[in-house]
Amino acid sequence: MTEPRVWSVTQVNRAVRAMLEDTVESLWVSGEVANWTRARSGHCYFSLKDEQAQLRCVMFKAAAASLPADPEEGTTVRALGGLTLYEARGEYQLVVRRLEAEGAEGLGRQAFERLRAKLEVEGLLASDEALLGRHTHLLQTDVPPSERTVNYEIWAPPYISLIAKLETGSLRVENISEVITVETVVADVLLRNLSGHTSVETMDGSVQVERCSGRMEVTSISGSLRFLQTRTRRLVAKTTSGDIYFEGSLLRAAAYKFYNHEGSIELLLPANASFELTANSIKGQVYNDFPLTPSSHGRVPQRSYERSLFGTVHSGEAMVQVTSFSGTIRIRAQ
Repeated sequence: MTEPRVWSVTQVNRAVRAMLEDTVESLWVSGEVANWTRARSGHCYFSLKDEQAQLRCVMFKAAAASLPADPEEGTTVRALGGLTLYEARGEYQLVVRRLEAEGAEGLGRQAFERLRAKLEVEGLLASDEALLGRHTHLLQTDVPPSERTVNYEIWAPPYISLIAKLETGSLRVENISEVITVETVVADVLLRNLSGHTSVETMDGSVQVERCSGRMEVTSISGSLRFLQTRTRRLVAKTTSGDIYFEGSLLRAAAYKFYNHEGSIELLLPANASFELTANSIKGQVYNDFPLTPSSHGRVPQRSYERSLFGTVHSGEAMVQVTSFSGTIRIRAQ
């Protein structure tokens, strides 16, 4: 009789942590702030709660540095982050990358109003202009919206966190090693030499990523996504009707996920790339240049193209998942 496998506590917690981080994508969570604590290290610890439950959260120093103010107890907020497990205690938690106050007033505005009220009580508020910071930029209201443009070139230490929001134009971010969050409507985005956790959401703008590492999540509705010489262990790229192009090496034990509804998805990989492949286009076609050992439920391709491919390339060191509804998928060897 075969002896059952006996797991150690560490093995169990490590497996659960990997399952949470690999299968649950980033999500927004809404709730009230409870027990907010900013440690001397700069990390922030708190809980989000509603009427029936609570969720432990941590916001590390790099992400917390972008907060305009700490939220007060009971403030209703929404947090963007990923689930993980703190192995030492066996407690799962949300690692928060971004925190916003619900409603029209953000955390910065709330802090501004608290300061304003305090200064009014103390008789120290001379005028509204006294509270305008020296980095405030006002555009003339009599200028047509199409002409209200401002170009910025901002130099900053590489270890800062950055949140950038814009509608049109273009944005270029280079040489940042901490958390980057970008939201655009139709602006084009260029990211280069980033090594922190990067999150991009755009409606119609194109996104190009060059020589970046760290975890990356890029989402667009109709914009194209291009990844060049990217070395990341976690990449999720999604677009509804845009094209996706990836050129670079695959790291060992890394995961790469590409999704679109229509349009092409093309991966150009080194000839010696080693990965587990799952490629599926419901109404399109899948082309693959690599020798593929089919999985137990797969089969050896009989044509130059398929609609679904499952199997191992070389020793299968990375995981590649490519999914499209009606687009064409190409897995090409350099």
